[in-house]
Amino acid sequence: MDLGCGTGVIAHEVFLRTGAEVWGLDREPETLKFAQCQNGRDVHWILSRAEDLPFAAGSFDLILTHYFWMWLRQPGSVIRECLRTLRRGGYLVALAEPDYSQRQDEPAELGAICQMLAKDLRDRGADPLAGAKIAQHFRRAELETETGAMSQGWGPEEHRREFRHQWAYVEEVLRGCKCLRSMKKMERTAIGRKERRSVMPIHWAVGRKRG
Repeated sequence: MDLGCGTGVIAHEVFLRTGAEVWGLDREPETLKFAQCQNGRDVHWILSRAEDLPFAAGSFDLILTHYFWMWLRQPGSVIRECLRTLRRGGYLVALAEPDYSQRQDEPAELGAICQMLAKDLRDRGADPLAGAKIAQHFRRAELETETGAMSQGWGPEEHRREFRHQWAYVEEVLRGCKCLRSMKKMERTAIGRKERRSVMPIHWAVGRKRG
């Protein structure tokens, strides 16, 4: 099962690679409709809350998540549901969760954008530090846990290529912030001088249900 499947890309990829019976679950009707339209009926698409999974105990060998735990107010209740629906020896996998607190930017002044985006996430009920906590959540649930982090780094070329897309998002989310114009100019200048870089750790965790 792909829990919090979003666009359904990962659920469909799992099906294509394994041929297994795959379920994609999300709580947003429009998101789920999009996933089905984009990926077809190879996957079973289910509308449900993660805190109350509509499956019998021991239904799954594998539950995958991706940028999922950062949006949960009560991750413990979701992990309990995952444990209930996993078979003995089954796996709960968090493929990627961010930790905004450890992001590094060059020039350093541009780190203010990340701080403002993190505040916006908190204001919307998300946890921008979820990546740093995912190992603790898994171990508290007594999963046999392996964890790690990848450094997602961008250099000047990546920032140049994504400049328009990234700033469209920033200006939409932080609409009304007076410093954006000067920040945008600063980033454009840094890219032109090949001085723009950023790194943010993306955490992963693999937990095995004992038994």
